Amino acid sequence: MLYILQGFIQGFTTSIPLYLASYKASWQQQGTFSWVSYPFSFKVVWAPIIDSFQSRRFGRYQTWLIPIQLIIAILKLFKKQCIRELTLILLTYKIGFAATYSMTNLTLLGHGITRDTLALMHIPLLIIHILLPLCLNETRCPLLWFARGYIPRLIGSSMLAIYIFFVSNILDKSYFYPVLIFLLCLNETLVYLMTVSSIGFYARISEPRIAGTYMTLLATISNLGHSLSSTLVLYIANWLPKSYAYSIEVGTCILLGFIWIGLTWRIIKRLDALPVEEWYLKPSLLVINHSISEEI
Repeated sequence: MLYILQGFIQGFTTSIPLYLASYKASWQQQGTFSWVSYPFSFKVVWAPIIDSFQSRRFGRYQTWLIPIQLIIAILKLFKKQCIRELTLILLTYKIGFAATYSMTNLTLLGHGITRDTLALMHIPLLIIHILLPLCLNETRCPLLWFARGYIPRLIGSSMLAIYIFFVSNILDKSYFYPVLIFLLCLNETLVYLMTVSSIGFYARISEPRIAGTYMTLLATISNLGHSLSSTLVLYIANWLPKSYAYSIEVGTCILLGFIWIGLTWRIIKRLDALPVEEWYLKPSLLVINHSISEEI
């Protein structure tokens, strides 16, 4: 039920910009609206507080000690170099696709494509959301798959941007919607490849004792990176020529994306190859306990 409610919130934050665009909202206004996603991005901060007010049976002091211990655990995690490097990656990797993700549907609306048509075009994407996690269920190198999907996703974003650049000339052609749906499906496949791979990596490295908090922390960092990059590109778009804002921003983001993957590829490979115990709070203790249990 919790994740269903979260899905409703994400649906609203995705659909409301389309309504704003239909009322001729500027890019700056779209950027202002994108701030509504920040409470979701910072859920790891307020979630322990909400939990503490609901846990009466633990007592007054124990209720506060639990979130404090979680915060201490998080701070200890950030003392580890691998966590700091992964945090930097999660905060910055979406800059390569920020304009494609935040501005594509809004730009299509600006060219006269209705919200209902956009909704219908996204129906085939549901199949991708169902099948792709099954295909990646057994992968042993999830972070490498995350990185391998980066350049194809940049290429897919560029293909989509080029096609949309000529949309006014081909909107009435019979091939317009089939090709657009294909490009959207291709882009969504690569998006989901990276998303599922990253979640799989979170699950692999999360220490069992604090697995829920660990995964939520990493997901929160990734969500925050998405929110920051989306807000940034929408605000910048307000200062660009309206007819070319989408193309300029997508092109700039793709260029930054190629630079990003060039700088981080070796780091990603090294992080993926690290033993799972290296991501734990006390790897040496866990290894010792594991060795003792094997001897017994």
